[in-house]
Amino acid sequence: MTAQSIAIMTRFWESEGPFEYKGRFWSACRPEDQSQKRSGYHLKPFQRPYPPIGVTGLSAASPTLRLAGVNGWIPISFCFTPQYLHRHWEVVRNGAREAMRAAPSREDWRISRPFFVADTDKEAWRRSVGGEMGRYFREGYLPMLAGNNALGLLKHDLDVPDGDVTVEYVAKHCWITGSPETVANRIAEMQSFSGGFGVLHVMCFDHLDDVDATTQSYSALADIVSARPH
Repeated sequence: MTAQSIAIMTRFWESEGPFEYKGRFWSACRPEDQSQKRSGYHLKPFQRPYPPIGVTGLSAASPTLRLAGVNGWIPISFCFTPQYLHRHWEVVRNGAREAMRAAPSREDWRISRPFFVADTDKEAWRRSVGGEMGRYFREGYLPMLAGNNALGLLKHDLDVPDGDVTVEYVAKHCWITGSPETVANRIAEMQSFSGGFGVLHVMCFDHLDDVDATTQSYSALADIVSARPH
């Protein structure tokens, strides 16, 4: 479904006239321009032939990351447990090999994780677990994964019982929170597990009740990243 959705998008962006698309999941058409009515297709992107496409993947053998390799798209890994990050890159490379594309560059690989940086580990824990990050996981994300039998995506060890996957558990094993020194070490660990990646994404939450601390967290993270050797 994802592949067909993107195929329709790119068809619109590349088209110079009307067309009809009938796929397994979606159907779409571009109507003929009606110059006499001053009506025509006008959604051409500014970038040619269209903007760079990035797709996200979460599971260890993510089929969408394989699509990234097949099509030369930007791979974006949602990463909660870094132990399988190297497998994500293998999936991307295998997709490129399957399509007989040149091996992708790790500099294009983007990894997304929840972050919170504070002066101390204790303060970062309090503001993340007790703040919007904790509420989002407690009230929304964890129940959603549990309902889909997918809590294994958050486990550092698959033998961990589902009942043990709490907000405190994911804060310890899945988020990157702490003092600048702690966060810098965790990023270095993620680089080591993955074999190297180019771009760090931050999963954002609606920290409206703690805007100043959140702004300081982003600023501290920017300082940590900019200080790392390239």
